Amino acid sequence: NELSSRNFVCGAFLFDEFGGVVKHVAMQPHDIQRILIIRFSSIGDIVLTTPAIRAARRRFPQARLDMVTKRQFAELLETNPHLNHLYQYDSRGGLRELLALGRELRRVRYDLCLDLHNNFRSRLLRVMIGAAEQAAFSKQIVARTLLVRAKINRYRGILPVAERYVNAAARFGAQDDGAGLELFPTPEQEARVARLFEECGLRGGEIAVGLGAMAAHPLKHWPLEKFAALGRQLA
Repeated sequence: NELSSRNFVCGAFLFDEFGGVVKHVAMQPHDIQRILIIRFSSIGDIVLTTPAIRAARRRFPQARLDMVTKRQFAELLETNPHLNHLYQYDSRGGLRELLALGRELRRVRYDLCLDLHNNFRSRLLRVMIGAAEQAAFSKQIVARTLLVRAKINRYRGILPVAERYVNAAARFGAQDDGAGLELFPTPEQEARVARLFEECGLRGGEIAVGLGAMAAHPLKHWPLEKFAALGRQLA
């Protein structure tokens, strides 16, 4: 009998009396008490994860909800009220720093790991953490490569990235609430922006649009003339 009294559950697996895996046992939502979200970089993508963070908190209001990001982007999440703890990964430390972080996270014994980066480092961290349940953001690499390199569109529909981040946790009951992105600036940060606006001759109450004409990778560079045309339309 597969479910004999001699079998026992450890994490998300059912073992027999000799230590052999009988089958995977999916955790019930009420059993998930410790959750870790991984997104290392960069500014735009981290902001786009905020609906997923909020959705996880709404779905698991009593759970410990932590997140890992690179140290240089931690300011974006330090004041997020949905997070219990923010781990800052110093990528300058290379693999040694990543392994040390993995050992630290493993001691927490997370029930669920949501990998919203899904690259080599985040997958390695996932393995080290050993969470009972795991889910990862789909990068749709094949469809993206075909579109960028060969101009062949194999997308079945264009879903905003923020919604795709939320969907990574959909099988655990997380849902997009439609409230969009969110940041939680401190009074000091708001005062710094106010001084910057004043230096630029902008008065309180005026509408200002900022254009970020930069990207880390060439394929993400939008032509400057496009930014200029957009600016003229907005003005």
